[in-house]
Amino acid sequence: MISRLKDQIESYSNYENNLIFYIDKDGRDHSVKENFSYDHWLRVWDEQLTIKVEGLENDGIIKSNFPHIKWIKNIHLFVKLRPGFSFDWHRDDINVYLHCVQGKKMVFVEDKKYTISTNEGVNIKKGELHKVRSNKNTWALSIGYTE
Repeated sequence: MISRLKDQIESYSNYENNLIFYIDKDGRDHSVKENFSYDHWLRVWDEQLTIKVEGLENDGIIKSNFPHIKWIKNIHLFVKLRPGFSFDWHRDDINVYLHCVQGKKMVFVEDKKYTISTNEGVNIKKGELHKVRSNKNTWALSIGYTE
């Protein structure tokens, strides 16, 4: 799976369609296409703090790994290359299943804390206040869904 996800980070189509972002130390998204040439991105992506790739709900192979989620609306890849938080406390406007593909995450939801590792996940309901801390080189899929 990591190889397929790495392909998404390096995909020229994803680059051209503005689906790849890097997240700075303050939790702000920045478009890769607006800040890097494609060739430069291929050389430096693994030096970023956090990478996000949107639009993976269109990848049938990735989507097929989650048959227990019926109404998938979106799938985003988050790659945390350096340890820490990607975002401050926030709420999503959709239910999210956060699936750890590789590594380890501490997921803070309201007043609860969950630790998930490779091939584990946690559901975060729409509107729940949460933030996530990841270990170095943690790869995860954020799957937005409706019930």
